[in-house]
Amino acid sequence: MVKFEYKEKHTFEIRNKKAKMLLEKYPGSTPIICQVDPKITNFEKNWFVVPGEMTVGQFMCVLRKRVRMSSTCGLFLFLANGTIPKSAQLLTLVYSQHHDEDGFLYFYVTRENTFGNIFR
Repeated sequence: MVKFEYKEKHTFEIRNKKAKMLLEKYPGSTPIICQVDPKITNFEKNWFVVPGEMTVGQFMCVLRKRVRMSSTCGLFLFLANGTIPKSAQLLTLVYSQHHDEDGFLYFYVTRENTFGNIFR
């Protein structure tokens, strides 16, 4: 099970207050916290507020642009419970089923060399 640094650094009350504020300010949005694998070194932002009608796959594209990864690497998103959401699922649906009691949806982001590179 992944330990989310955001949860360790902030109390439940602070996290819950921030999530409620974001949901009020941006109705129909999904507040997300990403815990990033240490293998990904150029990831600066760990929280996002995205439109609820965005799919998991579209969110992965947003993350991929931020990370600027090699084309030989695959990006993987895991929910806090260790499952991988379907890329065609709307984030509102994923949020309604898997959000934390503090109001955020938590993802663990990792990368793997999935396509290989024989010319290293």
